[in-house]
Amino acid sequence: MSAHNIIFFVALLIAANYYYQSLLPSPEPQTTDFQVFSEERALNHLNQLSKNIGVRLFGTTQEKRSTDYIVKTIRKIISENKSNSFIADLDIQNISNDVYLEMIDRKIFTSYSNVTNVIVKLMPIDKRLQHDGLLLSAHFDSGVTSPGFYDDGIPVVVMIETFSNIIQHLRKNKVALKRPLIFLFNGAEEVGLLGSHAFLFHPTFKNVKYFLNLEAAGSGGKEVLFQSNDLWLLKQFSKSLKRPNGNVIAQDIFQTNIIPSQTDFLIFTTKGNLKGIDISFYKNGYVYHTSLDSSYNYNSGSIQHMGTNVQSFVFHFSNISNINNEEEEQLSNIENPIYFDLFGLIMIVYDMELARLINTSILVIVGAIAIHSTFRDGALTLFDTLASLFCLSIALLFSILVNLSIALVLNTMELRMLYYSFHPIYPFVMYGCFSLLTYLILFKFGGLGFYTFHFEGVRDGMTILWITFLALTTKFGSSYLFMIVCICMALAYYTFRKVTIISYLFISIAISVISSIESNIIDMFIPMTGRMGKLLEGDIAVAMLISLLIFLIISIILPLLIEKINPLSILITFLISITLLLILIFTNTPYSYNHPKRLSIQHIYKYNNNNNKDLTLSTSYVSIVSPDTTPEEIVFKNSKKGSIGRQFFKNGNLKPQVVRSVISPKKYKGPFLTLSAFSSNTQSPPFVLPNNIEILCESNKRIRIKLAFDEEIFHTGIHIYTNSALSTSSFQTDIMFSRQHVSDKSEYSNEYLIWHVFGYDRGDTLISKRKKVLDFWFEMDKSGEVMICLENVFIFKTSTLTLIERDLPNWTRPISTSHSLIELSPFVPQNNLNFNFGKVEQTKQQ
Repeated sequence: MSAHNIIFFVALLIAANYYYQSLLPSPEPQTTDFQVFSEERALNHLNQLSKNIGVRLFGTTQEKRSTDYIVKTIRKIISENKSNSFIADLDIQNISNDVYLEMIDRKIFTSYSNVTNVIVKLMPIDKRLQHDGLLLSAHFDSGVTSPGFYDDGIPVVVMIETFSNIIQHLRKNKVALKRPLIFLFNGAEEVGLLGSHAFLFHPTFKNVKYFLNLEAAGSGGKEVLFQSNDLWLLKQFSKSLKRPNGNVIAQDIFQTNIIPSQTDFLIFTTKGNLKGIDISFYKNGYVYHTSLDSSYNYNSGSIQHMGTNVQSFVFHFSNISNINNEEEEQLSNIENPIYFDLFGLIMIVYDMELARLINTSILVIVGAIAIHSTFRDGALTLFDTLASLFCLSIALLFSILVNLSIALVLNTMELRMLYYSFHPIYPFVMYGCFSLLTYLILFKFGGLGFYTFHFEGVRDGMTILWITFLALTTKFGSSYLFMIVCICMALAYYTFRKVTIISYLFISIAISVISSIESNIIDMFIPMTGRMGKLLEGDIAVAMLISLLIFLIISIILPLLIEKINPLSILITFLISITLLLILIFTNTPYSYNHPKRLSIQHIYKYNNNNNKDLTLSTSYVSIVSPDTTPEEIVFKNSKKGSIGRQFFKNGNLKPQVVRSVISPKKYKGPFLTLSAFSSNTQSPPFVLPNNIEILCESNKRIRIKLAFDEEIFHTGIHIYTNSALSTSSFQTDIMFSRQHVSDKSEYSNEYLIWHVFGYDRGDTLISKRKKVLDFWFEMDKSGEVMICLENVFIFKTSTLTLIERDLPNWTRPISTSHSLIELSPFVPQNNLNFNFGKVEQTKQQ
């Protein structure tokens, strides 16, 4: 085959593999027997949660309605399947507590009130079997504007349907219950993984040893297994799977904190010391945590795929005895298992010790073959091998430079992130073609007419390269990928003296394995650049990533190409590259309705006080910030003349609040797009100020803070500035964990930050008064000056926010919030020194 035919064959193979990976099962109808998971039955529940209830934000009436619906549904299932052969029970947990977490490079001290969990238990009658059970967990709350269809509606209804089916099996004695099965519907994941933390204090927790966490970080496709910390559990999971999909590479990537998200897996493993598995949807992250995470973007078959796998595992696990289980005892303490699926047909699982043995064997055998071939004719063949490796290194460097140059030119032309409006495979193909062009040119003309690259030298060089990759990654789970490629390359290039159909077969296997992983990375990473923050340009990140991914593919097929590269193949690649780039440029916008730009629009009211006597509104402004690298001004580029968007300007002094951990004004200084909304007669909405702020000095070291907020509040942050250290408090968690490393106030050596979130179910009295109350105290190690600031967030749109949203294009997805920042005057605590700020009655802003 000619070079361009080989390239076309590889491209076709990658496309076919991508299509195969995207296939979803046909949904089972509602009339299907309970032995089979039914997507249609589960979808009925999902429509109730996502459509009828809608956004299920923690602390709102929708949270209560979600809880009521789940409780009503489960109780009905239990009442219809009563039996003396097992125990079925439902409990509603309502708890207030606090927790300290380190996640995504953030240290967060959170206090929470009235977190509600729905806990459903299936227990064996035999008390000897009521331990080492399995917890299934999904959260029913959603993001601020999201109906939560995928995140986390699908996992919730998968659990409901699975529970319904297994309890019917148990009632009819078609399956045995030899371990506890606990279904946790938790109601506070999106506000800091709090529902899972609350469960650790429920009596049922003692019955659990393992967990399966169901999540969604995207809105489409199949779920993927991407985290596990127990070999035995993973082996049981792999045995039961009908449609395996997952690999340990995803775990290695996720645990680097590159992805700006976390799941309840973190709580269950670090706080609960449980062994478990994390599965999640990941495709179509463009609409993750937006209003488009709805039935509008549903891929028929997604529920069926996850549901079939989850139900199969639950049925399998329930029938495993926990008495004298030798295999479990031997494997349950083995962490960091290796796992991957082969083309969705089988899940392979083994431990790191076996991985090292296999990797070492491959290193010795394939390494010996490659080295022997390298020295077969002495210095001549050694030079061929070294020349091919040197040219490959130069080609990699130049391909990165070429792609980075394209990205930088696009940024200079103010054409940032144009790839974002396309299918995620488009930038992979475009930058991939430019990379390929670089390799073809350098390997064709790199010898400058004095040297010609040969098959044997390139073959040996590429094999040694992959052997080196395997040696460097042997300690990591991801090494399995390099092991498979090394085996395929050895069988393809060294079994016969010439390239045969067998060679193409094994190279096809290697390319298929590599492209399966790379397509997953592309599907996950490209949409994620819309919410990764501003520290790295999206175009640069994408260009570098694709350069490296293409390098891996080219290094495998280069021996096939090396003696067949000709000017025609170079010309074809060049024309395709330029065409794809021109198409990209002439799109002229990086966003579309289905691939929207995320915006945080914050109406901020700043208050201060005069000697702790009264509060004064000092500043009012609106800030617009987006968690990607395109300038925010783009959203008003086509606005009508005289619209509110024209009044925005860049300001380095007026800053937004933190945007979901990806934009922090402490790290990214701006300037930010702002609109001054302050004038002499500006009035703030009545809910923005707390109903009451009371500060009681119970001694010269101990301070009590009582806050009463309006119903509209979402959460509050209390900043405590002092030169003393906080030694103890009314919180369960050590108050020292709330200390921040960077203080906003340079005159104080210590800053402590306490976040508090409010659940809905807080008692009839407070609900009737539409109030949320926080009351706590802290004590310092020595007396000294203290300054207290409140940072309050409200899910409420002022009239200004409503006008701004009307001015935005339909390819934006804003999250509009109101904020009050209250800075109290410094004071030195003394016995019986008290401050009380009642609510200032004001009319809503015009």
